[in-house]
Amino acid sequence: SDLWTFESTNSTVETIWSNYYAAIGRVNFFIDGVGKIDENPEIELTETQRQQINVYEGEAYFTRAYCYFYLATLFCRDYDVATAASTPGLPLQVKYEPKLSATQYPGRSSLEDTYKQILEDLEEAEERIETAKNGIVDYDRYINGAYVTVNTAPKNCGNYITVDVVTALKARVALQMDDYENAAKYAGDLVNSNRYPLSNTATDFESVWKNDKGTETIWQIAMTSADDAGVPLGTIFIGYPTTKKDYIPTQTLIDLYNEKDIRLKTYFGKYHLTVSSGNAADIYFFNKYPGNEYYNALGSETRYLNQPKPFRIAEMYLIATEANAKIGTAAAVKKGNDALNALKKARIEGWTDATYDQEALLNEIMNERERELVGEGYRLMLFYLGRKELVEQFVIALEHFLIDFRREFLVESPIFQGFQYFIIATPHRQGSMIAKTANVVASFCFYSFQEGWIGRIGSAGKHKVLPYQYSVFICQVIETVVFVGSA
Repeated sequence: SDLWTFESTNSTVETIWSNYYAAIGRVNFFIDGVGKIDENPEIELTETQRQQINVYEGEAYFTRAYCYFYLATLFCRDYDVATAASTPGLPLQVKYEPKLSATQYPGRSSLEDTYKQILEDLEEAEERIETAKNGIVDYDRYINGAYVTVNTAPKNCGNYITVDVVTALKARVALQMDDYENAAKYAGDLVNSNRYPLSNTATDFESVWKNDKGTETIWQIAMTSADDAGVPLGTIFIGYPTTKKDYIPTQTLIDLYNEKDIRLKTYFGKYHLTVSSGNAADIYFFNKYPGNEYYNALGSETRYLNQPKPFRIAEMYLIATEANAKIGTAAAVKKGNDALNALKKARIEGWTDATYDQEALLNEIMNERERELVGEGYRLMLFYLGRKELVEQFVIALEHFLIDFRREFLVESPIFQGFQYFIIATPHRQGSMIAKTANVVASFCFYSFQEGWIGRIGSAGKHKVLPYQYSVFICQVIETVVFVGSA
């Protein structure tokens, strides 16, 4: 099994917490500022200006919800409605109130209150963006040569937080909370809208990842200049210089793909690897982030940089499948089968619809999540939800860690006393490549802040991967352990 060790002195753990709370602080500053505008009679705004501010404020509420949700999945226990009221959650800071001392910030709320805040922020976001859409018929914003309405993303450029983006996060949160009825509804609404059709050719699907184009992306983070360019994920997985590949997928992962699956060719490349000892082998390497050629112009060399994609319609097909399987009625299981077959038909040439019973559907959806979402940062969430086969050991000492240091975590540079260790041992069948990509928010800004701030995050730990695909070759090679950055 794979093993990671997380220490309290590891800057990547510290950075994730501080960056997300820094983003929350900026959101609070903006929301509080909007309130001051409303309270000041000397500030006169046109109706159009008010509607525009409504949109920006809605984006701010969404950002806060995203940040708290991501932090909850990393630093809190899994949500259980029976115990959420007594389970520690996150410190909830919803006003911009800088303190002189870390001890003056709030302590941990309950997990119930944490998720209540997330849901309330999403409702506020949806209401404001929806209101603006209805209030300004021709309200469009322009970026990268494509118009974007506040209702839905355009077919080739989903760079803004829209009502659909809010719905996508609501679906993800509902699934995490075991609220399967709402998870199925939200995901199903997006799937059935037909606004984000699945790619129907290998070329179109490859363009989603290589050129940041296509119809499948609900939201991807805009990067239009060198100043707001994010972390190049391609260099993390491909290696830099590119003569060295840092990640070799296991045979377990490769075997999940049908030879006619367009994801196999798009996500993985073939490479003849030679290491310093002289050993060599033909290998697969992870190539999901090959770099958009547009961004090469921002520097003097290939940058292996792509726009991060926090929400894709494929995930909604997967959520709809899993939620309906969990509901378990005959009608719901059929809906789950329909969603899964639709995704497979778009991904596998010549796919013939299969019929799964509830248990088989739950097993297959986990395999399909691996095939579709590999390298996008969802694996830890799946462990929390207790899916797939029994995890032999899954120990996260985060609660003890947070209790020990309580409010100090709200300081941008926490002072840690001693060491705490976080060890996760994954099940044997989960020994494939795992990416801790954190898929963005501390490294993105919503529209109104686009010129003002960009964060950077590292990943939460180090990877030690021993694949068995080329076991003899690997056992002859000693390579430096790679520290993974996040985007």
